[in-house]
Amino acid sequence: MTAVDDAHWAETSALFDQLLDTPPGGRDALLLRARASPEAKQQVARMLATLDSPGSFLDQPPQMSGAADPAEAYSSLDSGTGVGVFIVERLIGRGGMGEVYLAHRAGADFDQQVALKLLRPEAISNRVQLENERRVLAGLDHPGIARLIDGGLAADGRPYMAMEYVAGLDLVSYAAANALDLGARLALFRQVCDAVDFAHRNLVVHRDLKPANILVDSAGRVRLLDFGIARLIDDSDASTQALLTPEYAAPEQFDGAPITLATDVFSLGVVLYELLTGVRPWNVGSLSLSGGATRRFSTPPLPPSAARTIAGNIRRKDLQGDLDAIVMKAMRPEPAQRYPGADALWRDIERHQRREPVEARGDARGYALRRFLSRHRFAFAAIAAVFLALGIGLVGTVWQAREARRERDQVLQEMARVDAVKSYLLLMFRTAGENAGDESITAKQVLDQSARRLAAQYQDQPATYGELVETLGSLYVYMNDYDGAVPLLERFLASPKAPATKRADVEALLAEAELRRGNTAQARTLLDRAQAFWKRDPANNRRALVGSRQLEAQIQKEESGLPVSLKTLQRALLEHDEYFGRRNTETANVLNSLGIAYQANGEIDKADAAFRDSWAVYEAIDNVRSAGALLVLGNWATVAYRKNEFDRAEKLLVQASTLRKELYGPSAALAAMQANLGKIILRAKRPRDALVQLEPAYAMARQYTGEHSTLTIAVMQSLVEAKLQLRQLGPAAEMLEQAKAAARAHSGEDQVMYAICLGLEARLQQANGNGRQARILADQMGAKLQALGQAGAPYAPEVERLRNELAGNSGAAPPR
Repeated sequence: MTAVDDAHWAETSALFDQLLDTPPGGRDALLLRARASPEAKQQVARMLATLDSPGSFLDQPPQMSGAADPAEAYSSLDSGTGVGVFIVERLIGRGGMGEVYLAHRAGADFDQQVALKLLRPEAISNRVQLENERRVLAGLDHPGIARLIDGGLAADGRPYMAMEYVAGLDLVSYAAANALDLGARLALFRQVCDAVDFAHRNLVVHRDLKPANILVDSAGRVRLLDFGIARLIDDSDASTQALLTPEYAAPEQFDGAPITLATDVFSLGVVLYELLTGVRPWNVGSLSLSGGATRRFSTPPLPPSAARTIAGNIRRKDLQGDLDAIVMKAMRPEPAQRYPGADALWRDIERHQRREPVEARGDARGYALRRFLSRHRFAFAAIAAVFLALGIGLVGTVWQAREARRERDQVLQEMARVDAVKSYLLLMFRTAGENAGDESITAKQVLDQSARRLAAQYQDQPATYGELVETLGSLYVYMNDYDGAVPLLERFLASPKAPATKRADVEALLAEAELRRGNTAQARTLLDRAQAFWKRDPANNRRALVGSRQLEAQIQKEESGLPVSLKTLQRALLEHDEYFGRRNTETANVLNSLGIAYQANGEIDKADAAFRDSWAVYEAIDNVRSAGALLVLGNWATVAYRKNEFDRAEKLLVQASTLRKELYGPSAALAAMQANLGKIILRAKRPRDALVQLEPAYAMARQYTGEHSTLTIAVMQSLVEAKLQLRQLGPAAEMLEQAKAAARAHSGEDQVMYAICLGLEARLQQANGNGRQARILADQMGAKLQALGQAGAPYAPEVERLRNELAGNSGAAPPR
């Protein structure tokens, strides 16, 4: 809120408190004489009028039908009572307006449980609200909204409606019970926003969004309930008062102002606040509605990061900045200052997750630049590494400068060159951030623009030009943009002014880019040329020679196969141990490469030892929270899995996924890691633990790789397997249909992913007692994989295992 907003609400709150305890007949005169602005007086007048309106608030008891005692007037329906075509099982909820029963359809040849909402006799005057809810739900068909099944009149003339029964916990309780992290909580909130947005697009405002009306089932799917006070936006009585929940209601619901989509946005902001912190922004306790309104208007909420508690394992710093601003924008008292709808609210959260500037924090240049730097943190990590390398080289040169004036002058020139490189790179990104305006700009666009300007700007400074070319080329390679790197590097090598020392460095970098593009012969020629130059003065070029061994091994693998490459990596490890020592990240990197090569060569024990030694280096230098250490953990977990040491593989993957989440946040890579972890846990027959990994992995895979990506489909298939193990056959069937559709859209029905779906469908049919159909599906799976030849061969053992299961499994036990 702005200072003007704060002053307005403080003035409004003080005047409301002053008049609240005054009898209605004396309020008008006091209001006229009050020293307050016309706006504050008008606001308080609306609030007081609403307070005095009969039958508008929850702090007034429900109207009775002439009975002195509600207990005498009404008692709950007994189990077995018929209501329309439904039979009551038990009472599951009660409010001032009605009761909700668990019921089932009578005489049906299929199982169907429903939530049966029935007006209480003393609340018959509110039948218009039930009929309104029935009318609203009839027009809303969305998987995130509990659907209307039937409706009618009970035998005593009271209206009822039967809705989809959702067995689950409310949103906040579900998140707490499952110890969800920030990413998983936001994934749930996305489902809420999707459902609310669907209602908004159908011109319906819910007007009572709160955790109790948002249930999450065992599969992690959200359902919105209780549209009892919802209104169609074009209804003539859309601005009339209705029942509301004080802790979640928007200010306009208290003072009688028009209800808009932003009304639901306010409630969504409060729900998100509670989901992230575990507490509500206002503690109105057992106060009446009017008292709760007073408390809220006089006490602006703290941002989520400053709340007295934070939910689950979320850190306060995770909420500071973007998420604080997003929640507070959603809860602005002025509707026009909130997000215009649920979709806009979620899109701002997505921008935060992508590390793009969020709407809630405005367009200040400094903020936009910080988000740009955060979004391209990997490229900046590469820049930082370049600066560090330059600095290390500088230290050695400074020491030599003590020996003679000539060396000292060289040091001064080197310092000027390093400063020029730093200044150019920082200016390059700063300018891009400031000039981006409303347009999104990528790291590649920044590099392309800078590369085009580089030659003209530094044509008379060949040493600095070469350093910048190598740095920008390294960034291109780091981002896997080899086509961008090659022209830049080739232009430098074509220049007659290119210094010989820097020419060799650039040739080695160009060799790496050409190898990645599949040009092995060209890569060999370039690396041979660079190494030949370094060998002319091996004492002074030893670091470059040692550092080139891994690239040499990669080229040899393409030329001559893995055994030759392995020998070069083994020699490289000896050289790195001698030159850098064992306690060095360069040596750890060679050990990791050696482990990968051993694994590819089938030498699993040697690979295990290499990854163990690499990890020991990171532990010894206290650098386990780094990108290199993360890579080693992932590779080491793969080896443990291949050795059938599943407990160790699980521990390593838990450690790796936790580290990746802390370092980089949600991503496709994190989704893949958690998906693999889920598979390992499923193998141990712990499906509930597997879901903790697979459900957020599914949300991330969809967000970062799309609905029909290989990763998304693989996670969906694991989710099907988890639900089969839990005997949740209905949800398993639903997810399987989605997986089949995604596999079909990705590569058709004759490829591996669809064949795997057929295997899962076979297990589902077996679990349902359809053994014959299960065997047919298993045969179809085998035929499709066999037709794929080499591509399907690795899955032959899985087909055989499935057939053995089906032959020996009667369907009574959970499928594997």
